[in-house]
Amino acid sequence: MERHLLAEADMVESKRDPLSGPVLPYGLPDDWPKAERPPSSLFGAAFLALLTIGLLAAAGWVTADGQPGTGFMLIVIAVYFGHLTAAGASRLRYPRHGRSPVLGVDDRGERGLTFAYARAPYYWQSAIVILTALGFAGGALGTAVMGPVGGWIIAAVAGLVAGSLTWFVVDFLRRAPGRVVLTPSGIYHRSHFAEYFTPWDAVSGVGVTTADPMIVVKADPSPDARQRRLSRRRNRSEEDFWPFIVIGAYSLGGNSRPVYRAIDFYLRHRERRSLLGTPEAITAATGTDRLY
Repeated sequence: MERHLLAEADMVESKRDPLSGPVLPYGLPDDWPKAERPPSSLFGAAFLALLTIGLLAAAGWVTADGQPGTGFMLIVIAVYFGHLTAAGASRLRYPRHGRSPVLGVDDRGERGLTFAYARAPYYWQSAIVILTALGFAGGALGTAVMGPVGGWIIAAVAGLVAGSLTWFVVDFLRRAPGRVVLTPSGIYHRSHFAEYFTPWDAVSGVGVTTADPMIVVKADPSPDARQRRLSRRRNRSEEDFWPFIVIGAYSLGGNSRPVYRAIDFYLRHRERRSLLGTPEAITAATGTDRLY
């Protein structure tokens, strides 16, 4: 660990790290990625869990009392808060196993060793936004039908919010899944909202952050590097670090460690990069005689 901290200055040089913690450029800590568990997050998850249980209990009580409509509404609200609870809890522990790598392509069709994003973050974010949109849509309909005079204005605003949230989910899932592709030419990263590519010759190191765990590929500016935003939303933790490539461990899930090991291996073994678009790259990553 002392070696990691002493090397921090060499990794980030004079460029200020926009992330929340130091970059550790040598090796991979045994417990990485390790989710931070501040008391506020634990308290919030516990509170939401208790609230969900309370809503379900209340739904059962009012339904037994002859109010099934109210009971149904309470169940819907409980499902919403239950998703918030589970989504928050998913950030408190990172999975150790991900989907096996495959041969895929980058944005220009070059084949390479491909690691896909985890499915869980897509589900939790999409489900919460969809449930929120349904809530606004229901509120818009209820206000329009039973609201006061002029309630159509409130209904229109709520409907507009519901439509915007729905479009966000459609756009978000249309680009799924994100992926990291190691090709003979370089490293390609397609995140939720943008895509990046940098050639191997521009890469000088790879490290990880421990606070809000991420993989950081250190790269110099290159005329062959490219960056393209896929939506209007700006991901500052990625774009402000460019030409470094930043890959969130939460998004990669169980593929976080394999991605780091693969980048580190091919960065050190230039002679094997030409094989990244072949089945031999899969064998090197997953076979019984795997190389890293």
